[in-house]
Amino acid sequence: MTTEVKDTKTKEYKGTPISIDISEIDNGKGYWSSRKVVVRYDGNVIGEYIRSYPSFTEATFCPFKIGDEWYALYSKDYTASRVAKLTPTEFIDWCGEEADSMGFCPTEFFVPFQMKYTTTLTMQGQPKELEIDNWFDSDYGDENEFWKDVSEHPGCQIHWADYGFLTGCYWGDDGSWKLRYIELTGIPEKKLIITEKFGYWEMPDKIRKCIRIYGNGYMKLHGEFTMNMKSDIPNDLFKPEFFNGDLTS
Repeated sequence: MTTEVKDTKTKEYKGTPISIDISEIDNGKGYWSSRKVVVRYDGNVIGEYIRSYPSFTEATFCPFKIGDEWYALYSKDYTASRVAKLTPTEFIDWCGEEADSMGFCPTEFFVPFQMKYTTTLTMQGQPKELEIDNWFDSDYGDENEFWKDVSEHPGCQIHWADYGFLTGCYWGDDGSWKLRYIELTGIPEKKLIITEKFGYWEMPDKIRKCIRIYGNGYMKLHGEFTMNMKSDIPNDLFKPEFFNGDLTS
């Protein structure tokens, strides 16, 4: 017997028209609870889904914009990453991975975004206009600090990157979260591309706190490093195939 617990948590995503309401579903003794996620656009309900795992619900919903269209990375099944298209009237399951009992389990999605504005400085006695762009990354203490900066520059615009990140793990390898790269340029054509661009990269904290974005394709990434001291290859032991191997050799 399942029972929805009416203790609802609301998350609003600043800079977007999107918000979500999260409530717990009690699936009975001996079963994981799940989470009901109601998605809103400008306050109006456009859809909902049930997340099959009780943790990381808020962290595995991440809205972003491509052109004039809104999308969101989300994880309905805890072993799969998917994309939804968000319109003023519909939540459309757009593309992504299928559930896989041996799949990579996402625990957080992050699509970098930046504020852009023009300011005028006096240089050598002459006014000069400069284009300023600040990314929401480890330079900011928290999200409120970023949006305070935005409020101090009326007319600035928010832009999202054409890439994103996710952290998570395979079952049995949950001693740390690993970082993966998401290519977003193919999303309008229903192509979600996720790669291990950084190798087996372990994260010491949430994604945004470990990334410093410089623009023009450059970024600084903080992480942890696990080494099998019996091997000359970095992270030689810690690969998905280790599940079928001997961890003591």
